Amino acid sequence: MEFWKWQYIKDILIWVLFAGVPLCYKAIGVSVEENYFSNMILDNLRLAVLVEFIIGSFTFKLIVEIILLPIITLLVLLDAVADTKPEYAPAKKFISFLMILGGMVFIGFTIAEAVNSYQTLVSKL
Repeated sequence: MEFWKWQYIKDILIWVLFAGVPLCYKAIGVSVEENYFSNMILDNLRLAVLVEFIIGSFTFKLIVEIILLPIITLLVLLDAVADTKPEYAPAKKFISFLMILGGMVFIGFTIAEAVNSYQTLVSKL
């Protein structure tokens, strides 16, 4: 049984973006509650299950995925370089905006595809 396969990278990235990062931000400055961890896990599961189900059920065509991969890679690399020096701050802001916009477009197209082919979505339930 293998624990790591490259086909899981999309799922891991989605989890990090929609569960890991918000979890870290919520943990800062939180007063200790009685059921903090169980409430936190339930909150993350609600959103993560829905997002993972929709994004995992619908993908783009192969040619679109092949075109998007180098573009996304380039944006991530530019963002990493722009983060190295303070004088690159305007470029970092613009690149971050492009990545956010691209992510919203990606999720928008995925939701539109889910709505257009709801029968496929319902049959997977």
